Amino acid sequence: MFYFLFLSLCIVHIILIFLYIYFDSLKKTMIIQYQRKLIWNHQKSQLPTTIPSQKFIIIIIKEKLIYKAIMSNSNLKLIKKDPNKALRKLVIPILILNFIITMYTITDGIWISGINSAAIVAVATIIPLNSILIGISGGLGIGTTSAVGYYIGADDRKSAILSCKNALFLFLIFSIILTALFLIILKPLLISYPIGNKAINEGLNYGIPLFLGSFTYVFSSGLFGIFRGSGETKKPLYALGTSFLINIIFDPVFIYVFNWGVAGAATISVLSSLLSVIMLSYWLFHKKTIYPDFNDYKFKFDTNIIKRILNVGIPATFEVLIISIAATILIYFTNIAGGNHGVAVHSLGYRIYQFSLIPISSICAALVIVVSNAYGDKNIDNIKKVFKYSCKLTISFGLLSILIVALFSDQLSLIFAFSKDSASLLPDISLFIRIIFLSLPFMGLGLSSTFVFQGLSKGTYSLVWTLIREFILSLFFVYFFGFIMNWGLIGIWIGFVIGKSSSTIFTYLHTNHYINKLKISKDN
Repeated sequence: MFYFLFLSLCIVHIILIFLYIYFDSLKKTMIIQYQRKLIWNHQKSQLPTTIPSQKFIIIIIKEKLIYKAIMSNSNLKLIKKDPNKALRKLVIPILILNFIITMYTITDGIWISGINSAAIVAVATIIPLNSILIGISGGLGIGTTSAVGYYIGADDRKSAILSCKNALFLFLIFSIILTALFLIILKPLLISYPIGNKAINEGLNYGIPLFLGSFTYVFSSGLFGIFRGSGETKKPLYALGTSFLINIIFDPVFIYVFNWGVAGAATISVLSSLLSVIMLSYWLFHKKTIYPDFNDYKFKFDTNIIKRILNVGIPATFEVLIISIAATILIYFTNIAGGNHGVAVHSLGYRIYQFSLIPISSICAALVIVVSNAYGDKNIDNIKKVFKYSCKLTISFGLLSILIVALFSDQLSLIFAFSKDSASLLPDISLFIRIIFLSLPFMGLGLSSTFVFQGLSKGTYSLVWTLIREFILSLFFVYFFGFIMNWGLIGIWIGFVIGKSSSTIFTYLHTNHYINKLKISKDN
């Protein structure tokens, strides 16, 4: 029964994909026919007598279409002409994409919470492994964006295509390693927690299908990186949007109608992620949306390209892990200072804080694309220009968020404290977000500064500043004000703001100095 339903869903996915392909191909065919007509009218009188006219027209059409595909990506042209405007244009689909990812996580959690308490505990126990998977996948995606963007900016099309192919090779290797590793450590990890046999079994039911499909998460993040680095941000949005809709529709079906529980939640998550991989692969390999001559260059393992990807990808992965570990320690301190009440306030209020970071992180993701392209083009002025503009935008969003919270903190807190059981948390959640939101303008400044280094293929610098921000200064001030000054929960929240804010100022000063120094390197 399981395999029959699994196959049925795959067939539904394939039908949807072919419907999309049909209508997309119909549109592209009409465009090509119109272009052929224009080319024929323009070139007919100039055909040489030594070459058959039909063959000559095919050559003209191929070259014209390749040239048009290369030049039609207005994002790439705009990056060189007006990087600030390009940043604004690129950030919109990335912003929508990040909102979809956030909603994806929230929706999945809502459906799982209705199964039973053992299922909730089991999924929560697997979160660390899932965070590692997402961190590595995201890191490889960022590294790929930086590498591809660099070669595109340098007008080295061959290296850009080879970057994509070497990146795909990396995705395959990491997929195999991660799948084997997670399946090996899954059961020992669950047994190490005192959660009971029922929760352990639920964890296995959820973790095995999820990690068997690890390759879908690695390849989807990696393909996102390829498209973003090439200046194409809409196709990933379409792919993830479709994946999200499939997941939202079939999540309750797999969990409750098929009665698969957490196994159903994991299965549909993998299948919907696989759909996005299929769509992006189709655009990349078959339609050749971003590289019409993609198949003209055979795969060749290039250590320089691999190094460029990993120079950003590995530090970006560790950044995610550092942030996760620091967040765990922060919750531990919060529990000491305020017990379960303090942890509940922190958990609910921090969701609002993370949601407010989406516009800022989206701007920074677009910044990586623009900076890597300008770096490949050796256009230091554009790097300086877009960095300053990004800082202004992120600071503005941070200030706007502070204003919104100052006016509507109670209403925002009510979103997560609407039940009778959580109503007592409302005043403290309101106070919590009023305090920690003061760090948002500084976070905008700091994240812009660290993401610039990812665009410059200096991932280690980004990693070091993330370590300083999340671990050294933030946790130091949290401990100082919360326990040494004995201010309790409020001291922890104030320490959070001071730690984040002070570290980002130092990060900005270092980044600004580094970018100014790039001009000397260019002259030399």
